[in-house]
Amino acid sequence: MVADTETQIREIRELAEETNRLVRKLHSRARWATAGSAIKWLIYAGIAFGTFVFLQPYLEAVLSGYQKIQGLVGGGTAPSGDPSFADQLRNFFTPN
Repeated sequence: MVADTETQIREIRELAEETNRLVRKLHSRARWATAGSAIKWLIYAGIAFGTFVFLQPYLEAVLSGYQKIQGLVGGGTAPSGDPSFADQLRNFFTPN
């Protein structure tokens, strides 16, 4: 009976050690997945910022052309006195 109990304890210990190894592997993979996800989002943010910096001169040129056309037509501000949509866009894209 004692030998039987010792073998059961040994089996339980082996299973616990194996489970512990698997849990450590899962935890390690979860950490790497989190780090990879953070790096991925940093790359996305960098691409978005780079695209904005690259396109900003073109957007300003288009907005200034739109404002010139709007000035020729005679609509500088909205009837309520609020700034026009073009002015709002220009203010949004102009660095302060």
